[in-house]
Amino acid sequence: MIGRGYVKIQKLALTGTCVFLFSLNLFSQPTTGESTFPKPAEVNNRAQAKTHVGILGGMNSFDGDEYDNSSFFGLDVGLQPYIPYAFGAEVLYSKNSGNERNPDLERFTTLLKGSYNFGGQNALISKSYVGLAAGAIFANENRRTDLVSGPLVGFDFPIVTHTNDMISVGAQLKYLLTSGSEPDAFLAGAALKYWF
Repeated sequence: MIGRGYVKIQKLALTGTCVFLFSLNLFSQPTTGESTFPKPAEVNNRAQAKTHVGILGGMNSFDGDEYDNSSFFGLDVGLQPYIPYAFGAEVLYSKNSGNERNPDLERFTTLLKGSYNFGGQNALISKSYVGLAAGAIFANENRRTDLVSGPLVGFDFPIVTHTNDMISVGAQLKYLLTSGSEPDAFLAGAALKYWF
C-alpha cells in the first residue's frame, strides 16, 4: 500500500527529472553547432519522421492507499510529422489489488500524446523528450469511464540500427490526473520500440 507521502515523492521525482533534463543542456557543449532545441523544420526522410511501434511495461501506482502497486503493459505508436514535434497513441492495461473497502481495479487506458523531441550532441538529451498525454480510462469498477491527462518524460536509445530501421530501448515516466473518482496514477516503465 502506498501513502500520500510516497505519491508526493513520485510527483517530485517526475518534476525533478524534467528539470534535470533541461539543466543538462547547460553543461552540453555541442561540437557541430546542433542545438538541444532543434529548429522547427519539415520532415525530409524516413529517419526524421521517427515512425515507430513499441511495447511498454512497468510499474503503476496510485495516489492514496486504496490500491496496491501493480505492473502495467501496453502498446505504443507514434511519428514526428514536423521536427521536433511528435504525436502518438498508447493503449495500456493494469490490474491493481484492492482492500476490504475497494475491490480489485482493472483498467484499460487509451492515450493520445504530443511531445517535444530534443536534439544536439549530448548523449542523454538528444534521445529524450517531454510531452503531454490525454485520454480515457475504462475501469471495471462500476463500469466507469474517466478522462485523464498529465505530463510525460522519457528517452529512447538505439540498440540495433539498419539502413532505415532501428530498435531502441528506453524509459518513460507519466503522471495521469483523473477527472472523476478514480485515483490519479504514476506510471514508470520501460519501452522497446521498432522504428521504420
